[in-house]
Amino acid sequence: GLAVARAAPAAAGAATTTTLVGPRAAAGERRLEAKTPQRHAAPTCNSEHGGLPIRGVRYVPHLVGEPYPNPESEPINYYTKLYAGLHRRDLPMIGRLAGADTLALRPWATETPDGQRDAFFEQMRAAGICKVIPSFHVAKYYSDMLRQNEDQPRTDPSSALAVHFERFGATVKPEALKGVELVAWTMDLSLDLRRLLPLVGSDCEYSKVAEDKSFKRYMMLVGAIQQWVHTPGASVAPALTNASFLVPLDLSRVPWTEPFFQQKLATFLKCMSKSEAAAGWSSLFSDAGLRETARSTRWLLSFSMPVDQLEKYDFQEQLRNVSAAISQHESGGVRAVIMVGTQALKRGGSNPINSVNLAQDSAPSTRYVDAYRDYLIVNEGSGALDGFVYDEWMDDWDRGSRGPFFLATESLTEMKERCPEGTRFTHDIDSCSRLVGNIGRVYPEYFGLAGSTSQLWRHCVHPRVGTGLFWRQSKPFTDMRCAMMMPAAEAMHVAYALLAVVSVIQLVRLMWKWRSEGKHSDDATMERSSAKKAPGKEEVETVGHVSVCPREPTLRGDHKVELRSTRLRSHHEAGWWLWTHLAAQMAILERQVAMEVNTMPTIRERRRQRRLHSRGRRCAGDEDGDSQSEEFSSETAESESGDSSEDLTRAMQVIHHRVLEGFSAWCSYVADSHTLCSGGLNQEELRYLSRQIEENTDRPASRLFVEALVLRV
Repeated sequence: GLAVARAAPAAAGAATTTTLVGPRAAAGERRLEAKTPQRHAAPTCNSEHGGLPIRGVRYVPHLVGEPYPNPESEPINYYTKLYAGLHRRDLPMIGRLAGADTLALRPWATETPDGQRDAFFEQMRAAGICKVIPSFHVAKYYSDMLRQNEDQPRTDPSSALAVHFERFGATVKPEALKGVELVAWTMDLSLDLRRLLPLVGSDCEYSKVAEDKSFKRYMMLVGAIQQWVHTPGASVAPALTNASFLVPLDLSRVPWTEPFFQQKLATFLKCMSKSEAAAGWSSLFSDAGLRETARSTRWLLSFSMPVDQLEKYDFQEQLRNVSAAISQHESGGVRAVIMVGTQALKRGGSNPINSVNLAQDSAPSTRYVDAYRDYLIVNEGSGALDGFVYDEWMDDWDRGSRGPFFLATESLTEMKERCPEGTRFTHDIDSCSRLVGNIGRVYPEYFGLAGSTSQLWRHCVHPRVGTGLFWRQSKPFTDMRCAMMMPAAEAMHVAYALLAVVSVIQLVRLMWKWRSEGKHSDDATMERSSAKKAPGKEEVETVGHVSVCPREPTLRGDHKVELRSTRLRSHHEAGWWLWTHLAAQMAILERQVAMEVNTMPTIRERRRQRRLHSRGRRCAGDEDGDSQSEEFSSETAESESGDSSEDLTRAMQVIHHRVLEGFSAWCSYVADSHTLCSGGLNQEELRYLSRQIEENTDRPASRLFVEALVLRV
């Protein structure tokens, strides 16, 4: 038989030990037995020891429909007072019921004022979760390199990367974590095995991985961060020197179609653990001063378990292969923490043979605890694994097909991994998936240990884990838990104050406007009455005029446009108003004429080609070709000459007709109708104006330009 024991409290003040009994390869019989272990010194912590190994959950308390963050955006403060209602809802379930002793967190904003996360860490300890794995938002600086097309990051002390990393180190000091242990730290960027694994050869020196551009960018970025932490006597983040650095690697991206992918993956892991001096690729795991210590660099290996559709994805076998690969390296190998995402989907009942027919499975299932049991079995044999983390606590409706980390790709679009078919307001089951293994598909929007829904202003989760994750509970916890997402009191007070200030300002403005308008109306009434008493007094007329002077000399004709108004207060104002509108419309009209001039050569070429075609048909005896040839030969020579001045004149005629065709149509309609709107108008004059627009070839281009300009103004 095989027995693996882990101790953890089932509730406050009590403790149990998880024991796996029976051979794994027999009938697959598994069960958990409870035994009473030695009492832990800190009864509020689910772990019987400090440091590694860990039993964790990746926790991101997002809302239904909340957008997934982009790699170039600033982190969202999920762990501040704004999300306190979700913290109070979730943390007791993760700690007291599921039995986790560690939370893996998404990156947070380093500019957050001190004390904003204090309540969150205090609630963690109250729930028995006494360890934390924070993440640094390194994906932002990798995306900056892609956007700016740079091959290496800026790492000088004044760079944004250096400043924000130093701030990150300050946010994880012991006094800032309120008694929660910093067991390890990680980042949100992983190498892309889909791109790199085909470049792996039989050994490190025969591989092309180190020559890949994305790999170089990643290694320079991560190498600089690790050097800042472990520089003797000059660390920019002293709090991180005593914690293990977990290097993310998304193993669900391994291309199984790649020949000998298992051997290539083992070679990749081996070469990453060796420095360039030892014919390897990386110095991340090769620091002799850190190897074989509690603060040595480790892998954070991520797995995604597909739905059991046409063939089974053997997670235990995959984990055993990877564990053996990292254990067989020089100097005792490299250790790893395992992160696993398994989806709450099952085969549909209507047609079980159809692998696409899937349905959400919210009922309690062993899918989650089975993954942890496989981890225990593998680690009993290899001893190279230092913890297990579930990905993730609750469903993310906008996760799409993404993994837990951004990927170091060649473009920012690939890095974002957006799902064009899904939205953040739909829980996608027919799209937003990706291939894992041979033919298995994963839908990461269903990776949550708890389903998430929204009911008006209430945000609810319903756990799917049944009787526990890391120990067996006597009573299943599947009841829906809801929280009211209420703003912080300080934010509410600020909002009320701003609303009151704006209301007072608007009220004062409104009353002042009423008073001014009332006074103005009284003055206007008095002026009108005085004007009636003095009939000989005339209204003052203001006059403004502007010369029409376009850039093209051919369109200039010493024309002036004059404006007369009784509403404007001075001649200067009338001239300024006219110039403002005339200058804008004149610039637009000149661009239209220029575009029409540019089309003239194309029109001539098209006519020439059509004429050549018609001549060919005439030679072949086609009567239609003769008629078309006569039609084209009747065109004017001006349109075929190609002179630039003639092109400009012809273009101005076309634009003039186009601008005034509405006025021409109105003139024709009113002249030919006997309606009320034609009363008092000379019909012959209207027909003449219409003909002047239709037949505009007898007037110079400058005259046509100013006529079109006046209509536009």
